[in-house]
Amino acid sequence: MTNAKTNITTEATASQWIGRRQQQEDSLLLRATKRSAAIFLSDGMGGHRGGAIASKIICAELCKHLRRAEAWDKTAMRRAIDAAHTALSIKAAHTGLRDMGGTALAVRTDGQSLYWVSIGDSPLYLIHRGQLTRLNADHSCAPILDEMVRRGEMSEAAANADSRRSALRSVVSVQPIGLVDYGCRPALLEPGDIVIAASDGIATLEEDVVIQEAMASTTASHLCTDLLKGVKARNLPDQDNVSLGVIYVKRVRLWFG
Repeated sequence: MTNAKTNITTEATASQWIGRRQQQEDSLLLRATKRSAAIFLSDGMGGHRGGAIASKIICAELCKHLRRAEAWDKTAMRRAIDAAHTALSIKAAHTGLRDMGGTALAVRTDGQSLYWVSIGDSPLYLIHRGQLTRLNADHSCAPILDEMVRRGEMSEAAANADSRRSALRSVVSVQPIGLVDYGCRPALLEPGDIVIAASDGIATLEEDVVIQEAMASTTASHLCTDLLKGVKARNLPDQDNVSLGVIYVKRVRLWFG
């Protein structure tokens, strides 16, 4: 008698584009197997040199500590964030780059489970059955301004034009860390789901464009390439660095017996 067993597998890829900036200040790492994938991303700040150094430190520390953690629980995630903060503070003291810092985003899929920790405004998206949802908290001032619009305290146009909109309320820097978003969804993912981790340079694309590209793509690499093409096609003179990590969740049927 022949039987079949269904396994969840992943396909992952990552890519970057410098945009219209003089230097790439984002850092991006991908670690993947057939069953699981992890993306580590940081969008640096503090000037060209400081931003690039900060993002590399943040990514490296998150990757080092979370890859050797037995589980991506809140304790392990906090330990990794604290390690990044310590390493960055030491580097800042040695270089004099006291203003450097960056966002932090680490996400892992393992079968149907999804885990993440994030600081700042680098978005984590899930595309599930054709619907795009942002999973992690936005630590910029945008949510505060949007809430003021909802309460009737300011117009939508004023909120969108407000110079504080992109200001960050929490980052990894030499200062004490403020807001941290932890996520653990043990049975969230289904075959066909797509997880996207990005720097905020992806905001050039409207959400419906991201969904459209996702529905037309057949592989993680295909989607990553098409999204970057979409950003480039906008040809914005001030386009920020863009970093993308894409994870496809797939079903594989194993036959035995």
